[in-house]
Amino acid sequence: MCNIETEFCFSREEKFLIKTLFRDEKILFNPSEINEKILLDIATKNGLAQLLYLNDVSKQFSEEAQQHLKNEYLFNFGKNAAIQSIAAEITQILSEKEIPVIYLKGISLITNVYSDIALRPMSDLDIMVPSQAVFEAWKLINPQNIEIKLIDIKTGHHLPIFKYKGINVELHRFLYPSDVKYQMPIDEIWQNAINLPNVNALILSPIHQIIYQLLHLYYTCRQGGLRLGWFYDIKALLIKSCDQITLEEVENQAKKWKIDKPIKQMLAFFTVLCPENKLSFSLSDKNKKEIIKMIDLLHISDSKKKSEYGYGIALERLANTKGLKNKIIFLFNAISDDGTGKRRFSIKRIGRLMLKMINFCYVNCKKR
Repeated sequence: MCNIETEFCFSREEKFLIKTLFRDEKILFNPSEINEKILLDIATKNGLAQLLYLNDVSKQFSEEAQQHLKNEYLFNFGKNAAIQSIAAEITQILSEKEIPVIYLKGISLITNVYSDIALRPMSDLDIMVPSQAVFEAWKLINPQNIEIKLIDIKTGHHLPIFKYKGINVELHRFLYPSDVKYQMPIDEIWQNAINLPNVNALILSPIHQIIYQLLHLYYTCRQGGLRLGWFYDIKALLIKSCDQITLEEVENQAKKWKIDKPIKQMLAFFTVLCPENKLSFSLSDKNKKEIIKMIDLLHISDSKKKSEYGYGIALERLANTKGLKNKIIFLFNAISDDGTGKRRFSIKRIGRLMLKMINFCYVNCKKR
């Protein structure tokens, strides 16, 4: 078992959550050693508050702490129920036009993996339709915004985020931008997708779902984001599959798609959190160094993310974009995109982006 007490720089509160939720250890809560307020803040930030609420250990907390966890649980339940209802409504609209839908991320997990829809926080709805039908689908569920001229960013994996009855929706055509280094072949994903029981939608096959979660985690970390709750999704997926998915199967599929490096990196972190799972393996010194860097991400507030994150992906996408004309279009879109499908230029924004990019290049040159 990985020794999180001596090898890794988790806080005492993080160690408590890892042992309780990921390792299912029955430990006593000692308020003289664990700061209850910090514990609740970390649990909430990492999307684990609702899981902690249903765990017996929460009965040892103060009444105020138990009420906080209960509120988080009820909030997630209400919001997720609303998102699930919206997903069903959108799916019905698209199915009437014979446009198939694959549920992704949170909506897939609360619909098919978690036994309680409140256990997995969601902020928006992610669904995928065939790339050739994505603009038709966008217009079907955005009749009031049909006059907006959508700019077809050929490498983008989803259209501009929009609201449907108050819920943010991401309409995907690919799983990842087509110009990032690591990919899952979209045709193979559609061919192996499986029907959701009692829902007119599809989900990824179990092995594809595990790999998708891991690769999505990799790119999220590359952008400076990390939550322990996202790794709990992996644990929940393994429980759902009754541990039929093996490390060998995941490794072989990842090697076939040439994405084994990022998959192994994320599995190394998961091994630290949940060392006795079916996907765990012996960690190398290189693995441990990468894990320490990832733990640092847990300690960066959302408002103070390092400038080095995000720009690395932008440069990767620019390098993989073929043709000078397309590279210029990519830069134009990156600078002017306001997130709604419209293009707006701002001297202030361009200047800020240039300064951050220069700083990113300077920091990385120093590292080398």
